[in-house]
Amino acid sequence: SGCGALYLEEPGFPDWFNRRFHTISWGKLHTHSLTSHEATFVNEDEISLTLNKLVDLDVDGSSRIYFANFEGGGARIEPDAVVGHVVQAKPKGWQYREFPELASASTHSLVEFLDRDSAVLRQQAQWALIRSKDEKTVDILSTFVESEAASLEARLAALYAVSLRDDNGSVGLLKGWLKDDELEEYALRALLDRRDSAELDLGPIIAASLESENPRVRLHGIVGARKLGLKTLTGRLLGISKKEDWAPLEKGVAHVHKIVPHTAQRALIEMAAVSDLHQALANPGLRRPALLALRQIHTVENVAGLISALENTSNKGELQELVAVLLRLYHREAEWDGETWWGTRPNSAGPYFLGAAWEGSEIIAESLRKVVAGMNEASQKETLFQVRRHNLSLEELQLPVEVDPLEQLLEQSQHTFEQQPDLLSVVVDSKRPREMRVKAFRAALDVTGLLYADWAQANLQALEKIENERDLFDVLGRDFVQTSSHRISLMQRVPKAYSKIRKRGSIQVSLFNEVLCNLVQSPLTDEGDRNSVIRGLKAEYLNTEFLDTILRYRAAAFAPLVKSALKNPKLEAKAREVLKSFEQTGEERVGELSVVDASKAVLTMEGSIEEGREWFTRLSCIVCHAISPDEPQKGPYLGSVGNLFNRQQLITHVIDPGAEVAQGFQTYNFELKDGSFASGFVTARDEKKIELRNVVGIVQVIQTSNVVKEEVLKTSMMPAGLVNSLTVGEFASLIDYLQSLH
Repeated sequence: SGCGALYLEEPGFPDWFNRRFHTISWGKLHTHSLTSHEATFVNEDEISLTLNKLVDLDVDGSSRIYFANFEGGGARIEPDAVVGHVVQAKPKGWQYREFPELASASTHSLVEFLDRDSAVLRQQAQWALIRSKDEKTVDILSTFVESEAASLEARLAALYAVSLRDDNGSVGLLKGWLKDDELEEYALRALLDRRDSAELDLGPIIAASLESENPRVRLHGIVGARKLGLKTLTGRLLGISKKEDWAPLEKGVAHVHKIVPHTAQRALIEMAAVSDLHQALANPGLRRPALLALRQIHTVENVAGLISALENTSNKGELQELVAVLLRLYHREAEWDGETWWGTRPNSAGPYFLGAAWEGSEIIAESLRKVVAGMNEASQKETLFQVRRHNLSLEELQLPVEVDPLEQLLEQSQHTFEQQPDLLSVVVDSKRPREMRVKAFRAALDVTGLLYADWAQANLQALEKIENERDLFDVLGRDFVQTSSHRISLMQRVPKAYSKIRKRGSIQVSLFNEVLCNLVQSPLTDEGDRNSVIRGLKAEYLNTEFLDTILRYRAAAFAPLVKSALKNPKLEAKAREVLKSFEQTGEERVGELSVVDASKAVLTMEGSIEEGREWFTRLSCIVCHAISPDEPQKGPYLGSVGNLFNRQQLITHVIDPGAEVAQGFQTYNFELKDGSFASGFVTARDEKKIELRNVVGIVQVIQTSNVVKEEVLKTSMMPAGLVNSLTVGEFASLIDYLQSLH
């Protein structure tokens, strides 16, 4: 959780620490290196200091840095309590440096101070110049702004001082600097930050800035259009807000940054130029960005316009789009009551944390009732899906839709083994929405009271029926291989189930081969369970396909079983190939190197993203980490990990997972009154109950009254040594894959 922040630029500090932005995340100091990229920055940071309950930092004009901590504090602090302390630190070789007496300094001296290597001195000199009574101050400052001999940061400090002094001629100077490519974005921002910005005739300037080749100037223009409420620019903003197609990143950097279209869309929402947005619905190129803005504008005028469009369209696709937008608008975010809050992790169900009705709600519901009554069955089903998607209920909306019993079944929070056939009937029905089929299969995987062999065969039969729907098959097949339900059952039941499944179709056998290899290779499988699986498999079960899967997973635990295949002439060659893959090659393994040496080796090495994707599955990373928002959420979400960490950080996190545990994923251990223990991530808690989730997504709810003791473990639930068996090249591929996740 974020605390203090500081930009440090003072004499005496080492280069890796100086001229850097620093932030604090509750006990850890992050040092950031920011590189300008399009309209924003590329960030690379590392933890440079760890101090118990560190919360803030500052520096004085003599290069002494101060760290504040919150030791002894908590959620509640007694009025007279003494909490925390401040630590002073100095760079090596520090010598006292007297701070200039700014009150008696001349204007020329103050301007010179702007270009010293001290951010503290620059800021204090700037404030002195802003307050200065010298009539020549603006002339001296403007000359300095235009001096190419000075550093850019010093020139900008002078530029903002000119704006804040607000002398006669300040606005003219700022507008003049718009013609300087190096100063344009800063002069535009200074003009827009002025209290009198609405009186400066900036409309033409902002309109021109939206066409600038400089994305940073475009960004300031968008902000200016919003700030001044320039609704005449709605069409231009709609064009800018169209999302660019996603393109592969190069070295973790996006070619076209999303901040410009995103900010344009936010400007459209806040300007609420409803009439112009409604007119844009008739333009196929602007319809989508217009709908994205309209669905977040909670005004009766907007609702009326959308209802009019809904009642006048005969296009089924447009009708469903408008229904979805109106359903999104039915609720708005409730006012915070001062008590309701997220659990450990945010509720991502959306579209609101806590939805509340408003004056447009009943108008929307009444209109939808009329429209839905005239829909055919297929359209009603699509509408029902959108109702569920927006966390609404038919009862609340009173929509005249006949609910499918299977859809009602899916609304249950938990399902029994007896309901598995009904759930799988949804999966194999190609007429059902894809999202519904995925949800049904995941529910079938998590049924309670299952008979393992029958449960596994039923799921595999359903997967075989959708084999030709390749995208869906790949997603659900992966879910089946990785589901924690294989571990809930007694492990000796797994090979017994295989004895039946191996006689079935090749698709079913292939998927269960993956299950076996995944269970045996997974670090989440304890040694006893691993041995139960291996002992339960007979030599006669081996065939070429099974050996290929063992080879792909490099499942060395199967070595005794593979050796038995050497006696089979048909399998001998393949068995030798598999056994050879278990042998150590000349290439170094990650486990043979220190964290530092492994990092150095992998940092600049380029691997294969596709090979990394394979290792992500083979190492069972996917068991604990979701990579798509649509997947069941388990441990820390990795779908955007490439945006959050640089290559060095990813390497360190994977090799040494206990070095830093992600916020919200600390492992809690609870001792209960009956002497048992419960461990996992706390995903929600209140005064009555605590909800825990382990790394594979299994949820356990314990009563607060049953807890005797709780503690936060310092270690991560992610086992160390996961990548020890990988070669340096294979590990580089895994890191490449993680960097590709955005």
